[in-house]
Amino acid sequence: MAESPAKRDEAGREGHAEGKPPAPAPRGWSFRKATLTLPIKPSEHVRLVWQFFVALALIVVIFVAMLYVLVFRLDRELVVNQVASDTDQLAAAVQVAWNWNVSHGGVYVLDNADGQPAPESAKEAGNAEGTSPEGTSSEAAPAYRFINHAQMLSEMSEFAGSGVKFDGHLIGVKPNTHRPPRDEWEASVLSKWRTGSAEPTSTLTNPDGNPLYRTMVPLVADAACLQCHRRDGFKVGEAIGAISLEVPLSAAYAAILKTKLTTALLYGISLLVLLLVISLLVLRLSSQLKAAYYHIEQTAREDALTGLPNRRAFREFADMQVALSRRHGWPLTLIMMDIDEFKQINDTYGHPKGDEMLKEYARVIRENIRGSDVPCRWGGEEFIILLVNTKMENAVSVWERLRKLFGDIRVEGVPETRTVTFGVAQFRPDESLEDLVKRADDALLAGKHSGGNTIAYAPESAPSDESPPPETPATT
Repeated sequence: MAESPAKRDEAGREGHAEGKPPAPAPRGWSFRKATLTLPIKPSEHVRLVWQFFVALALIVVIFVAMLYVLVFRLDRELVVNQVASDTDQLAAAVQVAWNWNVSHGGVYVLDNADGQPAPESAKEAGNAEGTSPEGTSSEAAPAYRFINHAQMLSEMSEFAGSGVKFDGHLIGVKPNTHRPPRDEWEASVLSKWRTGSAEPTSTLTNPDGNPLYRTMVPLVADAACLQCHRRDGFKVGEAIGAISLEVPLSAAYAAILKTKLTTALLYGISLLVLLLVISLLVLRLSSQLKAAYYHIEQTAREDALTGLPNRRAFREFADMQVALSRRHGWPLTLIMMDIDEFKQINDTYGHPKGDEMLKEYARVIRENIRGSDVPCRWGGEEFIILLVNTKMENAVSVWERLRKLFGDIRVEGVPETRTVTFGVAQFRPDESLEDLVKRADDALLAGKHSGGNTIAYAPESAPSDESPPPETPATT
């Protein structure tokens, strides 16, 4: 007596209560679900895509980082070069004023110590004798004072320093000068000038965290200079001192820092957007690659006519179930079936009608086994099913149901139906999958030789408490 699917489910639940895995519920076989359990590794191909993404991301990050460093260095270099150019122009302007003062032997300037605006003309200020244009005495005659070149530079430096523009001072070359070098750098420059040619020299320093651009412009003695400095032993063409200028760079460096932060922010945002776009493209590509890989794998494992697994796929699916059976002691039952006298269908109605009939047999098999069972079109009109976690006694209901459904198959244009011969074998732990298939095939051959339309059992595979179902005559 055959078991119903409900009874088999109940048996599975009882087996689970005893510590055995339950039998899967009937739900139809799905190639895609079964394919997901195979040791197929599309990740191998997808990993190549991600490796490409990582490599591309690293290249982009390195490129952006190098670009950022380059821009930062260029920003700083450009600022320093600009400051150096401005300082050189400033030094040239100071030297022009210096030479102008020296050429006049000093100049007289209006003494404006009280901070009042200087008179616009001598007419407003009165004449040198202190009288007004009308001849009357002026109450406040303008006063003048003498400014030599050294005093001029000192006052210019004081005036510029009040606006944090630059600082300037004179340096004497002789060790006994009353304007000695203020630090080691100025002393070292003067030492080089005494032993070689005197050329303008510049440097970047950072005393107390305040960056400065410093330059020293040599003052070369000429005939006018020797009128005052001959007693110091100078000669024409020899450096008698230097104009030392210091330009603070704090404001320029603050601008550089602001530019750096802005540039880093823009580069960071651009990099994130670029990596996001690349990652989305890679995700889409890997998804499509994975789907294509599964499609290719399924096509390679699928019988083109019936859509059932081919022999390659059957061996892969069945090998997994055999391994699980050996590990957990699950029973496996193999059913091999052959459509009786199928050649007559092809010869009488043509191969297209025969193909339609094979598709119907495959559909019946696919829709009436569990998702864990493994069907296969073995070849020609032969099919095979591996029933997972199923003893021979429980497998009886499967072939009885299939046998009845096969008898109901109708194909338009083919008035005949065909019976099926079954060969059944139960897996033994000491045998391989090939041995199990061979025993089922031998049983099938024995059934075919006995006239077909029967169920033949391999040795040691017959049900213990069930007798083989009776043979049914072929219907035409």
